[in-house]
Amino acid sequence: MEELKTIEPISLDFYNNNIKTINAKQLDTNSRYVKISCTEHGKRVVLDSQTMSAYMTAKKPDGFYVIHKCEILDDGTLLVDFLQQMLAVVGKSKVDILIVSGAISDDVLVDGMTITDDGQGNVTTNFNLDDFVQSIYNSGATVLSTMSFYLNVLPSNIKEANIESS
Repeated sequence: MEELKTIEPISLDFYNNNIKTINAKQLDTNSRYVKISCTEHGKRVVLDSQTMSAYMTAKKPDGFYVIHKCEILDDGTLLVDFLQQMLAVVGKSKVDILIVSGAISDDVLVDGMTITDDGQGNVTTNFNLDDFVQSIYNSGATVLSTMSFYLNVLPSNIKEANIESS
């Protein structure tokens, strides 16, 4: 059986703010992805997984942040999965992508907290996003951010609290 997932292709520019909104359903897990082509004034920019890293940063409607390392694909695009935490709260999350080039490890220290890949390529936490960004800047890496897009999480008909058995 082929893996059940849906992929929404979008293009994000480093300068032009062409606001995009992606709709998703609350409580979906391991199934919603966005494939991002980065552009500079409309001209495609090919990302290199050997020399660059990419992080999705999102501020959820409840005020908490989600930070997630993105996969840079062989064709120079990004594949981002919407984590369970991103789809837990109904409403709009503001999302952008940080492209990092230079000397930075997979572990970024933020006020004594280490953000690492948990084996599924993600970590969610409620620390200050500014601290995360500052730790990347302090590493001496080059950072370029895309314009933002929105993830609109629509309510599920099923509430976890109502599930008694299946």
